[in-house]
Formats: sequence, C-alpha cells, structure tokens
Amino acid sequence: MDKKRVLYLDVCRIVATFFMVMIHVVAPLWGGTSASSDEWGIMNIYDSIARFCVPLFLMISGALMLDKNKEKSTTDLFKKNILRIIIAFVFWSAIYLIPYYFYDGVRVKTQFMLKFQGGHYHMWFLFTILGIYLMIPLIKSFIYDDKKCKYFLILWLVFSIIIPNIYLISELFPNLPHFLQDEFRFLSTLSEKIQPSLVLGYVGYFVLGYYLHNKEISSKLTTIINISAIIGIVATIIMTKRVSILRGENVMYFYEFLTPNVLLPSIAVMISAKKLVPNEMNLTMTKVLTSLSKLSLGIYLSHALFEIILRRNGINVNSLNYMYMVPILTLLIYLLSAFTTYIISKIPVLRKYIV
Repeated sequence: MDKKRVLYLDVCRIVATFFMVMIHVVAPLWGGTSASSDEWGIMNIYDSIARFCVPLFLMISGALMLDKNKEKSTTDLFKKNILRIIIAFVFWSAIYLIPYYFYDGVRVKTQFMLKFQGGHYHMWFLFTILGIYLMIPLIKSFIYDDKKCKYFLILWLVFSIIIPNIYLISELFPNLPHFLQDEFRFLSTLSEKIQPSLVLGYVGYFVLGYYLHNKEISSKLTTIINISAIIGIVATIIMTKRVSILRGENVMYFYEFLTPNVLLPSIAVMISAKKLVPNEMNLTMTKVLTSLSKLSLGIYLSHALFEIILRRNGINVNSLNYMYMVPILTLLIYLLSAFTTYIISKIPVLRKYIV
C-alpha cells in the first residue's frame, strides 16, 4: 500500500470520474431532444450537476504535480508524464477506429487518419493536460511564492472566468437595449484583445488545485462556498433551459468549464472532500479507494467505447425512465470500464503507458 497517497484526492478522482461518465451518457441524446420536454429537463439537471468533473480533474493534477516536496526534473516530466499521455492517446485513438469502422461505415483512409489524429471526442482532455504539463517548469518558477500565486489566480479569474462570460447577460435577457447588448459583447472580447496568454484557459484550474490543496480554508468560508456552489448548479439548470428555449436550440454556454457557475461547485467539491475525508481509514476502505482511484485514467479512456456499444445495441438513457436510467447506465459503464482497466493493469507494459 502506498503510504504517501492523499485519500481525499483519491475520493475526488473517483467522484470526478463517475460524473465524467455521466456527462457522456447524457450527451448523445441531449442535443437532439427538445428543451421544453421533461426528458431534456432531467438530462439538463444531471448534466448541470456533473459539470464540475473536468475542473476537478485539473485541480487534482495541479495539487499533485506542483507539490514542491516531489521535485521532478524536466527530463523526468517528459519521460514519465508527457510520454505516457502521448502513448495512451495513440493507443486509444487507434482502438476507437474500430467502432468507426463497424458502426459508422468509415472506410476511406483519409477519414481514418482524421479520426485517428483527433481522437474520440472525449479525448480532447489529453491535449489540454499535455499543454499544461509542458508549462509545469514555468509554473513552478512562481507558484511557490504565495503573493505571485494569488496574483496569477486573480488574473485568471478576471480574464478567463469573468470577462469572457459577460456576454451571457445578453443571452439571458435578449430584450435589453441594443447598446447594452453591444457593450456586453464588447466587454467579453477584452481578454482576446489584451491577450494575457499565461493566465488564459484551463491552466488556472491546475494552479488553483495546488493552492487549495496547500491552504487551510475556514469552516465558515467552506460553508459560503458550498452554498454558492448549490446556487451555481441551480443557476446552470435554469439558465441553460431558459436560453435554450429562447433560442429554439439547445445551448451549452452555461455548461462551459470556464464559467463562474461551474467554477464554484468545482471548488466546493475539493475543499469539502479535504475537510470530510479522513487522512487515515481502515485498511479495507483505503484499498478500495486507492484501487478505484488508480483505475481512473483507464476508465476515462475506455468508458466511451462501452457507451457506444450499449447505445448501438439499443441501451441508452431512454431505455427506461430518464430519472433512473441516467445513474443506472452511468454506474454500469463505470463498472465495465473499471473492470476492463483492471484487466489491462495486470499487463506490465500496458499498465505503465495505457491506463
């Protein structure tokens, strides 16, 4: 048993993985279902709740990869972490060519190459984390200075979370005077015009994970954040439904990971887990949590394959009542992916690079 594991981060990883599967269980039918229907409303609730998963993955990575007690050279970073991402992408991207061939009838070599290069749709995260890993040596040059770390996070909050989403006010209230709508849209472009590139995008979650992991958050502030997170989830549900109905098409503006309403639940899950999950548990529970946590990458990479197979054979969220089928199907795919990953992990070479 690895005595150095941080149990609350293992719990966070398990939770994030489960809800990531849920998002992809809902996704195939979400876009083609009317926003005014009860079925879409149920999917919207589940999807809105689950949105914290990707930011949480990034924050977990930041907490671990930026740990100053685990100094890693740039050479080790490339040999171990970056190489593993590249090999995993190549392997799984090739695997996902199989359903393209059998289910989608893709036969042209150029189409195969395009599918292979881009990977299955859920594999975008590997590109993102690869880009962040490449910046780790630069991030470490300032991250351990508390004032600089806070300065970075403030800039990120302003230029990646607040400013780009000002335009959403005009989406929520389309009857506002035109000059106000134009003003909101202009303000939303300031990040692109100013271009503070270092603080744009998902790297902020990576740094935020390190910061939250190493800072003690008071119980009072935790309560405030948790309440704000609930408000954020409810806002996501309501605003997504409102704008989708207003526009006559299903929109994902409020599902985006770089929005205040998704940021708040992401922070809440991490700091709540940090406070609630004990540092030590009985041996059995510790083994279960660490084992499931170690399977998370493999579950992430393989789960979409099972979703495709089940959906193509008539098993999806509309097989039964949506309210029950979403969590049932999520759990089924999670377990199938976990079992597959466990089997793969018993093969030394594959365990090291693929899962």
